[in-house]
Amino acid sequence: AIPLFRLVCIWALFKPITDALNGVIMASGHASVGLFNSIFSKFLIVITIASTWNLGISYMIGGQIFAIIIQVLYYSYFSNKFFSYSIIDILKGIYKYIIISIIIASSIFIFDSILSSFIHQFNPIEYLESGIRTIVDILFCICLFVFINKKAKSEALCLLISLLRERQNKFTNLIVKYLT
Repeated sequence: AIPLFRLVCIWALFKPITDALNGVIMASGHASVGLFNSIFSKFLIVITIASTWNLGISYMIGGQIFAIIIQVLYYSYFSNKFFSYSIIDILKGIYKYIIISIIIASSIFIFDSILSSFIHQFNPIEYLESGIRTIVDILFCICLFVFINKKAKSEALCLLISLLRERQNKFTNLIVKYLT
């Protein structure tokens, strides 16, 4: 399931972009274009499913990745037409997060490989090994996320800190103190 989940993660990278662009188009008074875009997107999804269903689940997910990339280009066309906000402007707005994601994903992959070989030396039960790796990977990912976002002065970390400050208890105060 992991290779399939990785493919779904690639699809999920593009989905917020299409949703945001369609929301902006509809909110700006171009609801008919937004509706047409939504219908086009659903049609594209159905076409890719119909053309890949007999090839297997990997090809179906690959088709969905292809469809979402076409949707991003399609939505960016209307975004550029109505707001002069091109695909280049979209990428300029999110490049920092793409780089952070690549760094975190690469680091987790390397860290997990090292951790897996280290734990495997002790020959624990397979389920125990998976559980330990998952917990340690999550902790490593959180620490890496905080470290990179602190260095990049990312809005994501500022949002996390503001959400934690709203919770006002000892545990969140301790976390906020560590993050700032």
